[in-house]
Amino acid sequence: MYYVKLKIHLCCSHGEISAIQTGVTSPNQSSLRPAVFGNIYRLFRQIGRTRTLLSVFALIVAILVARFSWHMPMFIDAEYALYDARQIATAPTVEQDDRIVIIPYTDETLINTNIRSPLDRAILAKVLKRIDRLGARAIGIDILIDQARPEDPQIIAAFQNMKTPTFLAYASASTAREKILFQQQQFIDDFNKNIAIGNVHPTSIVLDTDADNVLRRWAEIVPNDPPRIPNAMDPEATEFMRY
Repeated sequence: MYYVKLKIHLCCSHGEISAIQTGVTSPNQSSLRPAVFGNIYRLFRQIGRTRTLLSVFALIVAILVARFSWHMPMFIDAEYALYDARQIATAPTVEQDDRIVIIPYTDETLINTNIRSPLDRAILAKVLKRIDRLGARAIGIDILIDQARPEDPQIIAAFQNMKTPTFLAYASASTAREKILFQQQQFIDDFNKNIAIGNVHPTSIVLDTDADNVLRRWAEIVPNDPPRIPNAMDPEATEFMRY
């Protein structure tokens, strides 16, 4: 803001205005401060002390809710729903990479083998031998072998003779304390020792799900844990090593 300065010269003999000089001057900063504080004070008086305090209180509550809503009852469900809706609406999509092939155990497989859990490892052994002959670049197995089955000699022999780099799911009691029992941990470690002579390596399958059992973020990287399946199968993609 600027002030307009008028300078008027009067002719004393004739009593008329002989000249008018104008100029623009910038206000002094020290002179603005009282005016600014005065305006704030007048605004405060117009709003009233009660409304001002309520507005400040509402602002503080809004900030706290925004900061801690992921951990607050009732708010967390709304946060989940809004986050999922935003991801569906804004997440980028890409075409399926032809270099990646997923071979799942389907419900039909489970019905035909009449084995649901643990999964039939004889079928897994046959599939691994066939993929190995086809010359795949790498194989990732998202199946946790944590207890014995009658067909274990077949899958162990298949693992020991693999030429293709193969990465088998691994979990430990330290990273999945609520899901891995001590006996399971012992079996997993012994099983990995038996297949260590082949081209099979453990890979971490640690997941970090929310309270509604939905995966929305990568789990924290556990020190001394094997790399995760995507990192293990493509170690050259260093930009994703922290995922």
